[in-house]
Amino acid sequence: MTVSAVDAAGNQLAGYSATLSLSALQADNTAQAGGGILGVTNVNLPANGTLTIANQTYTKLERIRLRAVDTGADITGYSSSMTVVAGLPASVALTANPQSTVLGVPAVLSAVVQDLYANQVQGATV
Repeated sequence: MTVSAVDAAGNQLAGYSATLSLSALQADNTAQAGGGILGVTNVNLPANGTLTIANQTYTKLERIRLRAVDTGADITGYSSSMTVVAGLPASVALTANPQSTVLGVPAVLSAVVQDLYANQVQGATV
């Protein structure tokens, strides 16, 4: 993920540095916070006006926009919308129906492959 300082016309600003607060918002309603947890929430933008965050994480499958706020200068910027998808398989959740049974009476087991944040990994086989 790259954060860049730009002017109103979208031109990159060199010489602008700041401490930015990052937050995730719902893509279709930026007045509402996203439902997940954003990993990196504070960054120092260097004087060249661009910063790459290689380890950003988010815990929920949904469409979001990121908001960057320079509270010292009362400046706010928004990313374009993005869709968060499941990560690599990390666990398998099993459920039984019925949850208890007696010898000789079958129960149906259902398995769901999940990522590190318990999001369902689509297309994974068990």
